[in-house]
Amino acid sequence: MLKKTLSAMTVVTGVFLNSVTTISAHDLSAKASLQQSVAAIQYNHWVAVDGKRTGPHGLPALKQLIAQGKLTPQSLVWKDGMQNWLPAAQVSDIARLFSSPGQGAASNIPAPQIPGGQDGQGSQRPRNNPALNQLEALERQDFGVPASNQLHTGPMHGPTPNRIPGGQVITTKGMVELTQSKQVKYLLFDVLGSNVTLPGAIPAAPAAQAGSFQDAIQQQMNNYLQQATGGNKQTPLIFYCQSVQCWMSYNAALRAINLGYTNVLWYRGGLEAWQQAGLPTVPANQNMSQQFR
Repeated sequence: MLKKTLSAMTVVTGVFLNSVTTISAHDLSAKASLQQSVAAIQYNHWVAVDGKRTGPHGLPALKQLIAQGKLTPQSLVWKDGMQNWLPAAQVSDIARLFSSPGQGAASNIPAPQIPGGQDGQGSQRPRNNPALNQLEALERQDFGVPASNQLHTGPMHGPTPNRIPGGQVITTKGMVELTQSKQVKYLLFDVLGSNVTLPGAIPAAPAAQAGSFQDAIQQQMNNYLQQATGGNKQTPLIFYCQSVQCWMSYNAALRAINLGYTNVLWYRGGLEAWQQAGLPTVPANQNMSQQFR
């Protein structure tokens, strides 16, 4: 279906250990505490792997996915009780697995802070914000429109599906959490082409065109994303347009999914939901330097 410049992508590096390591009693105690806390968690998580929902996975299966490189800090995960699919680095239950003994190069990833908490100005945590909760219900509204993995060829204004094959729908609440986090880098695309845009969004209106997955637009998009992501197809990509009545970002997201990107987020509520939440916008010309061509 994933927003601070977007030119740099996160590269998680491992911790190189000295050939001889002295383990103190404090170190052993910390490791034991971590193991106990992991064991106490009821793991029953779904993971997006190669654009498909897999699960639910228990602890052994999750560790195996990490060992196989199929579950990374950028992978989208979900379990019952979560409002949105989120990158693994933002889900504390999963993030601590990258720090547990035996997880190798990812062991230096810190357990994330809950994004959107008190920031010194009294801002409310997004997950406890009643206005965002109410808005989320509107963003997930089911109009009875079936989801399709083919580009939409009809009018671009009209009721849309409430899901997208191979991707995930992200709501404004999820957008706030993601944009306030500093642990996951993503690319945000404005497919609307309005005179205002979300901060940091890359203009990408051409990607809304119907056409086909073999047309010139698809080739241009492939070239741009290859360069922008450094070839990392797990990079979260977020697409938005006007509202839940806009198909433009749906088409753009499908194009990215067809190119093999596995963490595609469709911000279905779009600019309208963002503005209803009172969140900031910027003039579109501020982002023209990063325009998708």
